[in-house]
Amino acid sequence: MWIVGSFFVFTTCTSLFALTNATSNATTTIPTSAGPVVLAQEQHQIMQSAEYRLRKALLSSYDKMIRPVLRPKDVVDVTFDVQFQALSAVDNKQQVITVDTVITQKWDNPYLRWDPTTYDNITVILVDPKEVWVPDIVLENNADDEVVQAGHLEKFRSWVVLNSGGNNLWLSPATFKSTCKLNVQFFPFDKQECNMLFRSLTADRTLLNIYTKEIDSDDPDEELRLTTSNGYWSLRSIEVKTEDITKHFRIFSEVKVSFSIGRKPLFFVLFSIVPCMIIGMLVLVSFFIPVESGERIGLCATILLAVSVYLLVVTDQLPEQSDTLPLIGVYYITIMFEIGLALAATVLVLRVHHATSEPPRILTCITAINRLGCFRSTQKPRRREVPRSPVIINSRITAENNTNKGERNDNLELEDVKKQIPDTLSRVRNSTTSGMSIIHVEDEEEANQKMWREIARALDRMFFWLFLALFVSSSIAIYSQAGRLSSLN
Repeated sequence: MWIVGSFFVFTTCTSLFALTNATSNATTTIPTSAGPVVLAQEQHQIMQSAEYRLRKALLSSYDKMIRPVLRPKDVVDVTFDVQFQALSAVDNKQQVITVDTVITQKWDNPYLRWDPTTYDNITVILVDPKEVWVPDIVLENNADDEVVQAGHLEKFRSWVVLNSGGNNLWLSPATFKSTCKLNVQFFPFDKQECNMLFRSLTADRTLLNIYTKEIDSDDPDEELRLTTSNGYWSLRSIEVKTEDITKHFRIFSEVKVSFSIGRKPLFFVLFSIVPCMIIGMLVLVSFFIPVESGERIGLCATILLAVSVYLLVVTDQLPEQSDTLPLIGVYYITIMFEIGLALAATVLVLRVHHATSEPPRILTCITAINRLGCFRSTQKPRRREVPRSPVIINSRITAENNTNKGERNDNLELEDVKKQIPDTLSRVRNSTTSGMSIIHVEDEEEANQKMWREIARALDRMFFWLFLALFVSSSIAIYSQAGRLSSLN
């Protein structure tokens, strides 16, 4: 009995020990096989998710090259909207305008519909635009060298939103560079009209029809609510409409975005026009510089060179075209021409000032300008002392000596004295006549020089007022054509 009990206890302990080892071995081997099991379970859960099953059901046998229509003769209707965000830049030289926009495209695709109740009430999913059919609408007047097609998959890269009812929404931000023929005739007071043309490159009206929200507003800031303003340009008006065009004997549906932009001229007025006016009117100072200084011609030449440098700076900002002449270019050329005339007038005044011949009678009438109130000369006329001729003095001395000699020499006879007196008187008369002639010639030359200087002084004052009126009238005549000087405010 004791032996049987001992055997039973031994057997029980052995079983418990074996069970303990088996449990420990199982515990140590579980981590080695738990990773693949968990991954498999997660993958199984993903495959069983409603969105995964929905994408598989929609795209597994879907062909993105098929138009979203049930009948071949049906037309795909696409709603295309352009939302302006900012007017980034305007390149005057290349005549390219850069605009930041948000493009919204909507269409129906009957092949991408589903029942939300079958897929856990999922009504919206996101797909890559490369997986579904999307309209190939691009910017026709593209000026961006970095892209071949300004639109479609090359420009619009955001995801497409699919709705359970088959509605597709493609919302894409995009920056476009479009050509815009600039009319710089009234630069810097110009106003430009630009167009952006969107259409399908391949699908005509029989395959694709484009609709848009038509806009015709003279208050774009209120209508578009631009997020960024431009320091040089302001958006004045915008018009968005759809029209039909003919290309290669086919009719296409096109969205035309027409907008008007106006340049803000304050910068160019302060740093281009006003300096030119000031430099040009400095030439008037040359008419007040004394002739003896010799600086008149140098001043005019320096001013002409300064205006030429300003003209080179301005032309670097304008497109190279000959259709229209820029207003500011015409103004600079006019100022240079007037400075050239002022230089010629200065040379004329210098020649008149140094003339010695007898002035024409018609020029002496100009000196009346010097007798006007504001031009009246304050210098008192100087009295000229006429020197006595040495011939007359010598003649008188000779006569006195002869007389004294006749008085001392009592032995001279009266006949000899009478013979000497006529000769002496004749020499005195000739000497007096010669001296008076010299005095008359000197007085005449000095009078001519004085008259020429008076004429030169009168010409200076006449040219000053003439060129002042010319500068002011030319500036008003040129810039009044713009009709937008009030925009400086």
